[in-house]
Amino acid sequence: MARRLLEKGLTGERYDNTFLHLQDAAAVQTLCDAFAHREWARVLNAFARRVNPKLALIEQAGFGGYYWTIYQAEIATDVMFQDRNQLLRIWPQLRQRPCWPSPLRT
Repeated sequence: MARRLLEKGLTGERYDNTFLHLQDAAAVQTLCDAFAHREWARVLNAFARRVNPKLALIEQAGFGGYYWTIYQAEIATDVMFQDRNQLLRIWPQLRQRPCWPSPLRT
């Protein structure tokens, strides 16, 4: 995402894998939406053609191409605050243990 922001000329402050400040949150959300709805099989097939020089030959022989699946995926929910004081108001509640049961408990 950071690379896409630079390509679009959008600036922000970043620390490690976190954006601390975004110049235009609405524009960033548009980029995120496009990322989620990208035709990933097409993208991955393009990578496969680059690393497997025999792929065209295999497809011509009638064996088809790759079949892409997602074995494991991560979904992140990020929360942005307008300023530090907004975060500090709810910080004690965020630090408490969750009140919902763990799905791993038996």
